[in-house]
Order: sequence, then C-alpha cells, then structure tokens
Amino acid sequence: MRAGKLHVDDHKRICGHYDNLERLCFLAREGMPEKCEERPRSSRSVLMTFLIACAVAGLAVGPARAAVVEAVEYHHAGFDHYFVTAFPDEIAVLDGGAFGGVWKRTGQTFKVENTQSPTSNAAVCRFFSTSFAPRSSHFYTALASECTTVMSNPNWQYEGQAYYIAPPTTAGACATGYTKVYRLYNNGKSGAPNHRYTTSATVRTQMINQGWMPEGYGEGVAFCSPNSGANDAFTRASKVLGGSWYITYSFGISYTDKLTFTRIYRNTGSNSVSMPYLLEGVGPFNRPVDGGYSAVDDFYIAWWTFSSGNYNGYGFEFTGPNTITGCYDYDAHYVDLFDYCAPLSGYRSPAQAGMVKDEATTSEAEHEFQKRIFRSTIK
Repeated sequence: MRAGKLHVDDHKRICGHYDNLERLCFLAREGMPEKCEERPRSSRSVLMTFLIACAVAGLAVGPARAAVVEAVEYHHAGFDHYFVTAFPDEIAVLDGGAFGGVWKRTGQTFKVENTQSPTSNAAVCRFFSTSFAPRSSHFYTALASECTTVMSNPNWQYEGQAYYIAPPTTAGACATGYTKVYRLYNNGKSGAPNHRYTTSATVRTQMINQGWMPEGYGEGVAFCSPNSGANDAFTRASKVLGGSWYITYSFGISYTDKLTFTRIYRNTGSNSVSMPYLLEGVGPFNRPVDGGYSAVDDFYIAWWTFSSGNYNGYGFEFTGPNTITGCYDYDAHYVDLFDYCAPLSGYRSPAQAGMVKDEATTSEAEHEFQKRIFRSTIK
C-alpha cells in the first residue's frame, strides 16, 4: 500500500465522472479501484482510504456485511398489542418516550441478521395496518408465499424488509446454533389483529392460556434466531480490546504510536447503523482516544488530538488475531482526515508501562511540529 493524497476529483479523472460521495462509497465497496484502467496509486490504498472516509461520513459502503443484531419487543398496554423492531432509529425513538411513552419494552429480544448472508436465507417482510382504527398493527413473515398473499390484502401496507433470519424446517425444527422464534396470533380479540414473536417457551404457554393461537411450523415456529457468535457485531468489535496496539507508519519520518482501547459501547447517534459501536482508550502522551467500529466493512477508525486540537486518525482492519493494517493521517480538522493515506501496520502486545520510543525522545509539541511540517507539503 503506497501513500497518496486522494480527492473526489482524482476519481473523476481516473474512473469517469461520479456525482457524489455516496456513489463513490458504493463503488469502493464493489472494488472500483480494481476496475480502473489508470492506477496512479495502489488500488488497495484507494479502497482503504474510501472505506475510512465513508465511515467518517457515516455512509454505508455498498452492501453491508451481515451482523447479528437484536430485535427488541415493545408492548402497548392500551391496545394490548406487541411490536418488534431491529432498526436502531426506531428503538431509540421508542426508548425515548415517543407517542406519549405508551410503547414499553417487555424485556424480550431475539437475534436477527441485518443483511442477507448464507446462513440467513430468508428476508422478513414487514407490514403495517391502520384498517382497524384506533388500533394499528404490524405483521412479519419470512415465508415468500405468505408475503405475496399479504401484499395483495388492501388492509395491509408493505413496509419493506425488516431483517433477515433462517426459516425452520416444516416440522418446526431449527439447526444447531439457532433458537426457535414462536409466532402467536391474538385471534382478533382486541378488535384488531396482532402477533407476538418470542423465543420463550414460557411466554408462548402464557399467551396460549390467554387465548392466543400458535402459528407457524410444528408447535408454531416462525423463525430460527441465530445465537451470539463470531458474526455478532459486538463480538467482532470487541476484538480490538486487550493489550496495547503498537502502530507504525511514515509521515515524513517513521513513527510508532501505542493505542490501548479500554471500552466499547453502543452508538446511539445518527450513524449507528453503519457504526454500531464506539471505542474509548488512551493514546500517545496519555491523550484520550475515541473511535468506532464499522459493521459495514468490519474495520475500525480511531483518533486523538494534540493539545493544539489537531487530529491524529487511524483506520484499520485485522489481518490476523493480533495484526492490523490500514491508513494514518494528521489534520487540523476531523472532517479532513484520510484525504491522505499513510500506510500503517500494527501488532498487539500485552500492555506495557511507560511510553514507546517516539514519546520518550520527543515532547508532544516536537512530535506535532514534525507532522505539521510534513502535512504542509502534502495538503
């Protein structure tokens, strides 16, 4: 991977005329640099730079890599209706008390995948109805035939794909590593149809005792929910924790920075779909480090600031359990990070007391002064 300054204009010249960053992000994910006839920079450098820039901008880079996320259940006591969603924005709105706070979490959740994958070969159709006012209702199905049937029902509005999940066998069985999700129908007893989806056999029995009817295969199994594992976004994001990272790159001269990530937590911001988890830690000169994990392309960005307020940025991906590769950049503005890619490599080692050589031999001011000089020659 070679260093190089990269702007949208470069790509217009290299690969034709693309109108916006969203389009470039999609093309980057699709391997655009490999398709270009003229390559003034390493195609991997171009791709990595765009992946990082798209994450900083909060843009999805083409088709997302499947990650296991939680579908959260809510209950409306006045309607006696249940609603489930895996969309972070809807979860945030309902948890924030929208609609007068009438929708409350039940404490029940189940896991789904946020995009198509070989293990989740069924898209779940989501429907909404206001035909039974004042009550409204949602309905979900992973059966393509049932989805088509409900689409033709004027009482139901198709809202799109809610999530992806594995279907059960016709006997209602789920494969190893999956949990049954039962579907129950209220039989219209509230004056409007409503369904409940649960992995709890106890809840299933309780609902049947209240007059709800099981629907689905076997004992009323609608879906097979994946158990947590290596594909869980949190599990993958957590790989960065443990020990310290020693990251080497050249920015005029060679540097080695030590980053120690100490915390990972859920992102509730507007870019939470593309970057579901955020990072905290300690960087050079004991400066605080912030960052994020992108489930879209399974890589990380991290940054810390000098006392001056200028930014050091790192974008990287794993090449092994304890090795990473990516890009480094330094700039006065966060939004301008990664318009230059200084290739980096790093390794994980148990946390060590003290500073690495670069910090021990230069002050923070001298360290930044050297980077500022080099930056003036490239930006």
